Amino acid sequence: MDQTRALVKLAYDWILRQVFFTAKTGAQATVVKGKPEKSPLYLRLITSDEEEVMPPPESHKTLKPAQIAMIKAWILEGAPWQPHWSLIKPERVPLPVVKLTAWVKTPSKSCWLDEAI
Repeated sequence: MDQTRALVKLAYDWILRQVFFTAKTGAQATVVKGKPEKSPLYLRLITSDEEEVMPPPESHKTLKPAQIAMIKAWILEGAPWQPHWSLIKPERVPLPVVKLTAWVKTPSKSCWLDEAI
């Protein structure tokens, strides 16, 4: 079951990346990295056309100006994207170097001592 879930998440991430950043034939990508003024996603958030605006008026949902600004900033930054956190292999962080090495019996003690001093 866990393997199936991981595959579904991986496929979902791949599909989202394709939808956002890959243009269909005769159309443009939903997000044009670095260019919110050319990104349909952003343009649909700021339009006053009720036929085009997202979210649609009948949903009775709106985005706050700060949320729209965050999406614009994300696009301006190149729309960084990474897989879901559960699909990223964890990496060990090097332990801090401490002076009282005799006191350190476990890795967590090394971290605690580094913070305490």
